[in-house]
Amino acid sequence: MRKFYYSTNVLKYYTITNLFNTHVHTSNTSSRIPSGRSYYTSISVDEGYNIDSITVTMGGIPIEVIDNQIEINSVNGDIIVEVIVSEGNNVIVTYNLTNI
Repeated sequence: MRKFYYSTNVLKYYTITNLFNTHVHTSNTSSRIPSGRSYYTSISVDEGYNIDSITVTMGGIPIEVIDNQIEINSVNGDIIVEVIVSEGNNVIVTYNLTNI
């Protein structure tokens, strides 16, 4: 007689959705991640672009972003990363006018 063993522990995967344009880059290009694993990524933009905001949620709950870094110790929901950028550098020019 054959004995069959099986596990009821099916590994659940969550999706990682990146909502940003081609001028934004992420150090982690995964599109899915197993439940319980850690997730880390760094956000950067092309030269001439500025990051206006980074919004991250996991399972609909906001995740804090510090210095363009996203760090989640244990994934337990779908991750959505949204990055808003603007074009142009903010430059302040100061003139010192004397003898006018």
